[in-house]
Amino acid sequence: ERFYWLRIIKIFNKNFLEHQVLWKKVLEKTPVNIIRQLAYAIRKFFMQKVHRCCSHRINARPPSFEEFTASLQWTPLHIIAYCGLFELYKYAHGKTGEVNPQNINGETPLHFACQGGHVNICVYVLGKINDKNPGRNDGGTPLHSAAQNGHLEICKLMMKGLENSNPGTNKGWTPMHSAALNGNLK
Repeated sequence: ERFYWLRIIKIFNKNFLEHQVLWKKVLEKTPVNIIRQLAYAIRKFFMQKVHRCCSHRINARPPSFEEFTASLQWTPLHIIAYCGLFELYKYAHGKTGEVNPQNINGETPLHFACQGGHVNICVYVLGKINDKNPGRNDGGTPLHSAAQNGHLEICKLMMKGLENSNPGTNKGWTPMHSAALNGNLK
């Protein structure tokens, strides 16, 4: 059974060249139930990301897995945070020593946890990092992600230790803009 789940994971991670060491650390001597959870999380993550990528285009051909993942370089922590699997996140953190790594676009697991409204992962990550609101390459922050998706509890949590509670992106777009655009006016 272990090899079955590892094969599924390897299908998905073959393009993550930048983060191969992290993937190997997470999978090394990992119990089958953890590998199964990770395989399910990876499948869910990519199905939702591909759907989001193509849902706005009429008659769009979904990108191949290789096209979709080649430039993004997600770590296991990104995928686990996106899916909100708290215990698996703690396990992966323990195996890798990484808490909030950035991908090529500057996105961190904290961005994905805030986007999905996963409070427990947000609290865990915020307790272990110095930069409480890291920016992506475009200047978007986890606070932008939480505001855009209407996660008020996470917004309040994020703003507690920030000097600037309404930071702008490279184009001046603030979390308030993100919230208002999406009808999240609480």
